Amino acid sequence: MTNPESTPSKNKTSQLPLYLAIRQQIRADIADGLYEKGLALPSEHMLAEQFNTTRLTVRKAIDKLVEEGIVLRVQGRGVFVGNDGLTAPPIMPRGFRKQSTDEKRIASVRVLEQRVRPAGPYYAQVFNLTPKDLVCCIRRLNSLDGIPQTIEQTVVPCNIFPGVEELDLTVFSLYEFFSMRGHAVVHTYETIDLTELSARQAQLLQAQVLEPALTLTCKSFDVAGTILEVATSVSIRDAAVLTVRV
Repeated sequence: MTNPESTPSKNKTSQLPLYLAIRQQIRADIADGLYEKGLALPSEHMLAEQFNTTRLTVRKAIDKLVEEGIVLRVQGRGVFVGNDGLTAPPIMPRGFRKQSTDEKRIASVRVLEQRVRPAGPYYAQVFNLTPKDLVCCIRRLNSLDGIPQTIEQTVVPCNIFPGVEELDLTVFSLYEFFSMRGHAVVHTYETIDLTELSARQAQLLQAQVLEPALTLTCKSFDVAGTILEVATSVSIRDAAVLTVRV
């Protein structure tokens, strides 16, 4: 019987033990962009089939990549390609979860919708696309300490961020994902307005229909001035408090 620990990789001829050859291959595939930052690797079962070995051997191969920070293992969700030591600028806008953590609050995000669709006339103009080019629409319900605070809809151009529709937003925030893809958010342009909750919004936010809310529209930009997203949020309770730092 062939020892799975010494069988050469299907994808790369090597005299290394198989777990080291697999590790080397996954590292190379990440560097080549086959596995993109922020997205999940194939499951251990799929990798074991690919390399004709056992899940234990695959796990051993990945352990060192986790230790090096190249990938992130998330209990119950899988292994994700990480930031590989890249850091965000020291001063940058903060996303919902980062801001909540800084304020010692427990933030949670429930994804209501995450789908790709044609940009249409408005977003084509905003992102300098054609109306048929694709954007990813993401709707989320953001909560603080278990209490719903904000309904947020974000539109992201797929030409800049391929695979964004597969992003697991319980693992990485959009700002983290943008940074991993080389487009850290360095400034935003925001407008605010007062509005009243619709019936659907009130249901999601556990509030009353026509209750006052704060609507914020945010456009995020990288250092080159490229617009990365358009986000519109409807907030009540603590999240409807606007803080300005000068």
